[in-house]
Amino acid sequence: MSAMCFPSTLTGRECPAVSLARVLRRRRRPADDPLAHVDPRLVPPRFAPAVTGALAARARFGEAVVDQPEVAAGIDAAVLGTWEAARRAGEIGGTVADDTEDRLRSLAARLDAAAGGADMEDVQQELADVVTELDALRVALRELG
Repeated sequence: MSAMCFPSTLTGRECPAVSLARVLRRRRRPADDPLAHVDPRLVPPRFAPAVTGALAARARFGEAVVDQPEVAAGIDAAVLGTWEAARRAGEIGGTVADDTEDRLRSLAARLDAAAGGADMEDVQQELADVVTELDALRVALRELG
């Protein structure tokens, strides 16, 4: 007799291969990365280090914030704010871009320092401050152009 196996509605039994396929199909896919579109290569080269630094800080936080969604959201907001400000400043150029570059460098350093922090309350406060400053920068850049 052949070793073939087919699911049967008559017997109510199922082939092990079919059962495995159903289990695999039911597995949840990991959540899509909300920052998958953030790419330092897509901003002017002078702003790429700030975006790269923000992404690196996010990576350093890594597993430490998996069970702290508010901290993870703050990190993502900081990375997204850096990305948006860098893109916008690149579009505007001139003195505005020079000032933005300096501010992004400073904010990236603060984000990097926060990633090394041990006290999560201090980290959360620093992230909130960085995100607030990035939001203000983004609004100012939007109004200029």
